Amino acid sequence: MHISKGSTRLVVIFPTLRFVVKFPLPKPVSFTKNLFRALKFKLKGDSKLLEFMFAMDQDGTYITNVRTTLINGIYHNWKEYKIWSKTKSSFLEPTYFSLFGLINIQKYGEPLKVHHHTLWHQMLKYSDETVWVNGHHFSNPNNFSFHNGIIRMVDYGDFGIERVVTEYGDMIVASFDANDVLDWAEPGAIE
Repeated sequence: MHISKGSTRLVVIFPTLRFVVKFPLPKPVSFTKNLFRALKFKLKGDSKLLEFMFAMDQDGTYITNVRTTLINGIYHNWKEYKIWSKTKSSFLEPTYFSLFGLINIQKYGEPLKVHHHTLWHQMLKYSDETVWVNGHHFSNPNNFSFHNGIIRMVDYGDFGIERVVTEYGDMIVASFDANDVLDWAEPGAIE
């Protein structure tokens, strides 16, 4: 057993038992600071309180508000469960159970061990560049597993991922080659 901590979730990994448990990581201190900042502006006649509660960035993602500070991990857990339940895609490690996002149980996958440039190049190629919707997520090898020549996502609760899974998941699984290393992305080349 070992533990991995992300920005929104804590993952307890049981490789020999072949499953992981994901817990949300709320940020109450950040929430409180931002709430007081918003209340301070509200007292001055500004509308920062509503902006804090519901603000979105241009791409539809939330800035620092209730969702990103308190419930983002719950949201990601629940979204993973819903995407898996809806698609049963071969591109996803199965999420077996979710208690309303408070706890998820997912199949363990062997970590993908490729250079991020290799991963990103193939993700762009096999998704007709649709992975740009969440480039940070699709270019990170830590978000994927690889076993018996099959790539799978282990972290898929973020924005834009469902579309890529639905439209290109099968193509990525069928085409991804961990040995197809770009000349300029060989180990030690560019990090």
